[in-house]
Order: sequence, then C-alpha cells, then structure tokens
Amino acid sequence: MKSWWLGGLLYFSIAGRAAIPVGGWLESNINKVMSATEPQTVLVRLKRRQKEVQIKGYGLQKEKGLRFVASSSGFNHVTVKLSQLKEHPLWQLSWNEGRREQFVGKKLQIKGSSLSISGETVPKSLHLMARSDGMIGVIAELSIEEYLAGVLPEEMPALWPIEALKAQAIVSRTYTLFQLQQRRQQDFHVESTVLDQVYKHKQPSLELLPGQQRVQRALRETTGVILKDTEGQYFPAYYHADCGGKTEEPKNVWGNGLKLGTVMDESCPLSPHGRWQKSLTWSQIKKYWPLKKASDEWISLSISKRTPSGRVRLVQLQSQWGETLNIDSQTFRRKVGFHKIKSTLFYIESEKKSVVVFGQGHGHGVGMCQYGARFLAGRGLSYQKILKHYYPKAVIFEPLLLQDQMFEKNFGSMYPSISIQSYGPSVPKGY
Repeated sequence: MKSWWLGGLLYFSIAGRAAIPVGGWLESNINKVMSATEPQTVLVRLKRRQKEVQIKGYGLQKEKGLRFVASSSGFNHVTVKLSQLKEHPLWQLSWNEGRREQFVGKKLQIKGSSLSISGETVPKSLHLMARSDGMIGVIAELSIEEYLAGVLPEEMPALWPIEALKAQAIVSRTYTLFQLQQRRQQDFHVESTVLDQVYKHKQPSLELLPGQQRVQRALRETTGVILKDTEGQYFPAYYHADCGGKTEEPKNVWGNGLKLGTVMDESCPLSPHGRWQKSLTWSQIKKYWPLKKASDEWISLSISKRTPSGRVRLVQLQSQWGETLNIDSQTFRRKVGFHKIKSTLFYIESEKKSVVVFGQGHGHGVGMCQYGARFLAGRGLSYQKILKHYYPKAVIFEPLLLQDQMFEKNFGSMYPSISIQSYGPSVPKGY
C-alpha cells in the first residue's frame, strides 16, 4: 500500500486500485468524535478582585453591543475602572492617546494580540466582570489545548519522564472538562491557581526550548484523550504532588464525591516532600483561632479523628479554662497555609511554648500522585498503566483509536489490506 498527501487530503492506493482520498473523511469524523460532545474553549479566572485593570497589546478591540470595535491596529493600552450608575455597573475606559469612554454593562470584553496585564502576558480574549463589591474580575477565554499548554509545565516539571507528562496532560484535560461541566452556569470554569490548576500563559514561539518541546509532545501525542466513568461521564480526575504512601478518597477530604478507590505508592518517601515539619507558637494559633475570652490561652492541640488511610480528619484545641474547638483538617491547612502544612498526613507534638507538626506528602492525596507517576514512568510504565494504577475505576477514552476503528469499519471490508500510518513531525530521541 502506498500513501501520499495532495491538496490537504491523505490518499491510499491499494493493490493497483484507484487511490482513495480519505483525509477529508477522517478529519470530519474525528472532529465529530472529539468535538461533538467535548467543549472546545474554557474560561479561566486570572484575577479575582482588581480596583483597576491596565491592558496593553496590539490591535485592542472592545465589545460594543454584539460586535467588536478596534481602537487601532498598532500598540495601545487602556486602563479600565468600574463604578456604579444607580444599580448598574459603569465601565470607565481611559486610552493612552487621551480618549475616554463610559458605558453600562455587567461584562466588558477586550480582544487583541500580545496582551498583557501589569506586565504579565495573558490570552488574546479577556472578559472583565463587574463584581457585586465594585471590584473587577478578569477571565480569559481560550481553547482547551492552549490552556493546557500553560498548565502542564506549571503542574509538572517539563524534564520529567515523557510518560508521566502524558499522564499529567490527560489528567489535566479531564479535570478541566469535569470542572467546566460542574461550573457551566458560572462566569468562569477554572481558577488559574492551586485552587484548580496553576496556569501561566505561554506566548507562541518559533524557537522551543527542550522543556517546551516535551510539553508540546505530551499534549500532541495525547490529543483528545480523557478519562471517563463507565457511564461515559467525565471522571473527577483529581491529582496532587505527593500522596505520602497511600492515596485518599474524595469524601474523606471534601465530605462528598465518588468513591474512586485508593492505592499504595512505594515511591513517595523518595520525594522532597517525603518528610516535613512546621513549628507554630501558641500566640500564632491564638491569632488563627481567637478564644472567647481574651485572657484565656490555648494549651493543647491534638488529633481527634483520622481517615482509613491514616490522614487527619479533625484536630482539637483545648484552652486552660476549658474551651474546646474541633477543626476540620483542610480548614487547619488553609488557615495556617497550604505551603506550611503540606498535607493531612501528620502527627502533632504539643510543647509548652509551641506546637510541632510532623508530616509527609504534599497535597490532598486524592487521585494521581505526581511523584508516584514520575517513579512509575521511570520504571518504564506507559501513561495508560500509570492512569490505570491511580484511577482503577476510570476508562481511558482515546478518540484517535476510535478514528482507526471508524476507518476500518468504513473501508476495511472493501479493502482488507489497508493499514493506517501516523504522519507528523519527528521528535528528537530522548524526549
């Protein structure tokens, strides 16, 4: 069988028969598989509360009614502020050439190229949302794959094994689609911070560094691949840095969620978060949790309940005058700082002047352990096996595999000797 490209179509010639143009068929059908039910864009909240927003870029356009009006084709910048006109938000725009504009509306949309906000590069389409407190929220609209290109190197080191990067790409893609479905009625779908997935916009570049090449490869070779449950719904693909030896169920962390199954992970003690500790003075603890009587003092912090995996579910504070306070472990982490109390897999030693928290692992412990994925990939496991290890109840949905199946279904019986080959840019060995 011979094959070649002509006019954007892939032709196959089989055993002297006329060549069959299948590129258009493949493209149209794979697009149906990949896009008929899957959203193509995502709304990412970049800024929660801004008094004003300074946007710079080329060819800035603002929404006016249902169409976009360009300010200029060259470099420009605009400062956006918000005030109230009776019960309606009033947008105030100040352009660098001195022009000023005002109009009423809940949302302002701005587009352009090479955009930045206060020196930070951002995607080319922005939604500025008027908050009820008079502040401005900044939300970016971009394609899911462009978004993932800004997530993957922030969530996992780009020089880690390629199969771990592929697993991360699939998990991040699935997590995005899951949250998009959960928040489809909201102004945004995902945060750009650790509250969801860390995202930093990546400008397109002709010269890609080795790490960028690996990120692109991981995304390209897993295009459209996601995790679903047995009913075809997006799988809640949570993940974290280091499980500390065993993963956790969502219900034990957030109080709800599907039972995903837990797994043991022998590699976690090898990570930088294998062991950690944090000291807290009683005065710090009193600042986080004030007592009913100012003259009273906390004298004991202990663990009152653990989950089946050994993680802390509740801690208890006791004062010298008998006041008792039970604190959920995730609330405890959030108050003290997620970067200080890295996980809920810890024990406590109370001393006279302070408390020492000794722990292991990093993150909530649900789903894929990133350090574990790195270890498994280093042992030669494929991304499919890594995902099956951490998500035993998930189904790996691979549209490109369906493409092969559709091709065989439509042409295989007529031309049984057909085989499908993949075409694409070569990738340097070692990546």
